[in-house]
Amino acid sequence: MNNVDESLKIKIAKVNRVNPYVDITRHELKVGFPKIIYDSFFPNVNEIIIYVAPAKIFKDKEKVTGHTGNSAGASIRVAKGVSIRTGASGGKAIREIIRERFDGDLIITNKRILFIGKDEHFEFNINKISVIKTLNETSFLIQSGKTSKNIEVDEYIFSYVYGYINFVIKAEANGEDLYKKINEETKLIPIQTIEYCDKFSEEAKNIKVTENKKIKHLSNEEKVKRNFKFFSIFIIALIILVLLINKSSKEKFEIYPYTDTEIINLDNHPRIYDNFQNAQALYSNVNKEKVRVFDLKKERTTAYNDEEKYLVYIENSSTNYEYIDRILLNFDMSDEYKNISLDEVIKIAVDYLPMDIFNQYYQKTRSYIYENNNVISYHYAWKLNEKGIEYHNNGHTELQTPFGLAIVYNKLDNSYTVRLDIFADEISIAGYHSEEWYKKNTQIWNVNLKDYVD
Repeated sequence: MNNVDESLKIKIAKVNRVNPYVDITRHELKVGFPKIIYDSFFPNVNEIIIYVAPAKIFKDKEKVTGHTGNSAGASIRVAKGVSIRTGASGGKAIREIIRERFDGDLIITNKRILFIGKDEHFEFNINKISVIKTLNETSFLIQSGKTSKNIEVDEYIFSYVYGYINFVIKAEANGEDLYKKINEETKLIPIQTIEYCDKFSEEAKNIKVTENKKIKHLSNEEKVKRNFKFFSIFIIALIILVLLINKSSKEKFEIYPYTDTEIINLDNHPRIYDNFQNAQALYSNVNKEKVRVFDLKKERTTAYNDEEKYLVYIENSSTNYEYIDRILLNFDMSDEYKNISLDEVIKIAVDYLPMDIFNQYYQKTRSYIYENNNVISYHYAWKLNEKGIEYHNNGHTELQTPFGLAIVYNKLDNSYTVRLDIFADEISIAGYHSEEWYKKNTQIWNVNLKDYVD
């Protein structure tokens, strides 16, 4: 926890004190969406609160505040607290712009923007919002149809309010299901990371924050420059947040110091044919020197030269980028697995297989052991059955055939590696071979993988 800049703790402390409805720690530590602490709102079906903040609606009205003239006349008291003015002539009304403010709560969901207050309220559907425009560093205008509202919030939380409104508007325009996405990705946050964020938040509460706000009157040109700089910084921060939801972070900041064993056995770790984006989110806070989640669609190059450098290597399918079709577990990269047994390796490897799919859509073609010099490799190979071929042809192109599991044991350093992909049937073997070759150079591997399923 000491590796986090003290200024970030101070920032979190200030923001959380200004807004009692939200703990912004997860957002600032780049774990995911902030933690909402608001029980006074009941979302609709498939609706989720994304951000809440104390806010004000303000209205500017012109009012007569006095009169000027050559003669104001005399004031005559006619009763207690009541007087009349006589003899006034040539007077003109003094008009001023008076700002009225109405307190309430601004609620941002994936479906609506709402303001709930004693004297003012509104509800805008996200898909009906036509304008959102900043007015200054603490206020903005939002419009739906012919109705517009001026919103004011504390300067410390303005960037979050304005940013999340823009975020949900963009998601709605792109047809994203934020309700499903946020719930799924929140479930993928490891319990250790959640505990870390909660502890970090508690630490921030104890920080003494010295306010040092100075009023400075800026020219219009200075305001434009300041606002441009302010929102440039905010947009960069928002992009970082979105990238953390949709793909693994490229930073080497580690929220929780996982051991190799914890990485291999992460709760809800991905399996073959699982959703690739979920894998990116899950490993976003894991040491990047240990895990490689390689996106063929984004990076557009193969990473075969790098796949053996990581404890866990995951790659999506080149025929369907949404799914995972390659997983490597390199136990030789970890001192924690120096004395692991073959049975233990098999049990872990099976836990990365989608057994329901293999039972339903695949049939075994062979299982064998191949030995070459100081390497012993254990292979289990499948191909699509008739039902699997039909399922594949109906749009599920992520299913590959052939598909295999290979466990490779290196006698020299007493280490294991696991490979799950279409090449696993021929690993350590130069190309495809005839049935005669398999009979001559391999021995049958009598193993029932179902025995290793929990």
